Amino acid sequence: MLNEVLKRNIKVNFHTPNALNARFITKESAKLMVRAGFKTFYLGFESKSSTWQRKTGSKVTSDQLARAIGHLLGAGANPNDITAYQILGHPQMETQRLEDSMEFVCGLDIRGMLADFSPIPGTLDGDYSGKYVDMTEPLMHNKSAFGAIAFGFKEINRLKNLQRKLNRNIPQKPA
Repeated sequence: MLNEVLKRNIKVNFHTPNALNARFITKESAKLMVRAGFKTFYLGFESKSSTWQRKTGSKVTSDQLARAIGHLLGAGANPNDITAYQILGHPQMETQRLEDSMEFVCGLDIRGMLADFSPIPGTLDGDYSGKYVDMTEPLMHNKSAFGAIAFGFKEINRLKNLQRKLNRNIPQKPA
């Protein structure tokens, strides 16, 4: 599709708010995305913790995230336009080591963004969430309610404030 966009000289801006899988970003695909008009790059990255990564299927490892960012920067993407999502309020947040992950992401000179965990009944994570809340109550499936109730508003807000602070310390590059 992107080759066709370039071939036809279609002027378009692409944005990826639902996250790209960093594992699949190669040098070639990064160049193609930048040339075709990608403007924002949101990458899924749940945790730096290798224990967490193994437990959740190793969707994206720390090395894969760093490599994808290198490919995007090498292709001409602005680091200000690259963001890595991390899960906030997962019932196994201790294993996730969220603060370490947030610092890792910002250490790559890109923004981190916390995505609120939403338990889905009938899944392993949903079943595990039952240790914290009554999963028969539909409100507990809500991403805004679950984390605040399971971990407390104070802890959730502390983590959100830390992410904002880390993001403010990232050097800004001219567009």
